[in-house]
Amino acid sequence: MLTIPLFPLPICLMPEGLAELRIFEPRYKRLVVEASQNDIGFGVSPYDSNSQQLFDVGCIARIVDFKHRDDGLLGILIKGQQRFRLTSFTVEHDGLKRGNVELLPSWPEHAIHTRSEHQLAELLTPLLPEAYQDNASCQSMTWVCQRWLEILPINLHAKQQLMCQNDAHMTQELLKQLLQ
Repeated sequence: MLTIPLFPLPICLMPEGLAELRIFEPRYKRLVVEASQNDIGFGVSPYDSNSQQLFDVGCIARIVDFKHRDDGLLGILIKGQQRFRLTSFTVEHDGLKRGNVELLPSWPEHAIHTRSEHQLAELLTPLLPEAYQDNASCQSMTWVCQRWLEILPINLHAKQQLMCQNDAHMTQELLKQLLQ
């Protein structure tokens, strides 16, 4: 069991995924300081603001870059490290959530072999944010499925079901159906 600060967000972040965040609330400034000083990072927990639901499978993230944004806020670039299952959480005095998590195994690597897998990788590349241009690893179907899962315009509940899987197979099947 591991205890980490949590950043509830309406996004899906998977291992090797990148996301840019704007930091302005004091509790998340504290999270950034703590995550910068520890070797663990923090948990990105998918959060549905409509239902006020904090989903139980998220991803540990590490801060890979900082910048001062034009709007005066702190910008951070984070990178997903490892999925986790949230077993419980507490809320601290300033509203920061701290969760007890169990680490989940990574999805097994699966190389791209078939024409449809190559097509999924090719269609993904122009959709990736600029931050991926130097890091794109489109030789792994697992990586490709994780990136698609992050950017697909489907609801967070559906993404959570896919995040909970032990491999990329169900995500890959969904992608094939959507592209037919």
